[in-house]
Amino acid sequence: PKASDRFRLDRKPVDVYSSWLKEGLATTLLLIAALGEEVGLAIPNSTPKRFVDGIVSTLPGLGTDWRVIASLQDNLTYLAEGSPDSFLGALEHLLEGDSNTVAPLFAESDDIFAPTSPHVFVLFALEVLAWDPAYLLRVCKLLARLSAFDPGLKMENRPINTLRSIFLTWAPNTNASSKQRDGVLTTIIGEFPELAWELLVKLLPRHSDVSIPNQKPLFREAGGSNVEELTYGIVWGSQELVVRLSLGQV
Repeated sequence: PKASDRFRLDRKPVDVYSSWLKEGLATTLLLIAALGEEVGLAIPNSTPKRFVDGIVSTLPGLGTDWRVIASLQDNLTYLAEGSPDSFLGALEHLLEGDSNTVAPLFAESDDIFAPTSPHVFVLFALEVLAWDPAYLLRVCKLLARLSAFDPGLKMENRPINTLRSIFLTWAPNTNASSKQRDGVLTTIIGEFPELAWELLVKLLPRHSDVSIPNQKPLFREAGGSNVEELTYGIVWGSQELVVRLSLGQV
């Protein structure tokens, strides 16, 4: 209790909801969506995918209240993989609001050793979906829009850095082909000029560079069986595009 709280002897315990319970429910939804049809799961008047989509799309506050997003933390990756369209739709709706509906997601913790922020879990969920070529453009547009709310955090987990990891010419974190990656990058640079230069500088070829693998889907194939082999020619071609786009910003 706080010092200002009224003193009472019959103080009721605060309800605590198990993080294991939330994780178990989110994981179960992912399993139903990803493996339900494969194991012959029968859902009356529906399909496993539609069943999970219906649940995720109607989660109270998912697309309107940043606190719901923040409370789900690691479970966002399960919900995103289980129902990509519902998750992306909710996030798109949230970003249509004013800054007060999004900015709190970038509140950084006071831990000087391992500072974190609620937006990090949103980035992890988007990283999972970025592996699927079908969602690449949609994910990248959301990352670009989220970048506008980034107050300039010191941590590495920032929307601009997630975009960089996706388009990194020599280690792309997506199963999309080089042609699709280059097309999406060109679209992002054209539609979001406010972040174009910062992103392109991060993608320019350099003698020494590092890359940390992004979060990957647990069960969805996400185009992984048809991944284009990365060749020197493809890397050089993508680097040439980055240079051309950078020159266009000068």
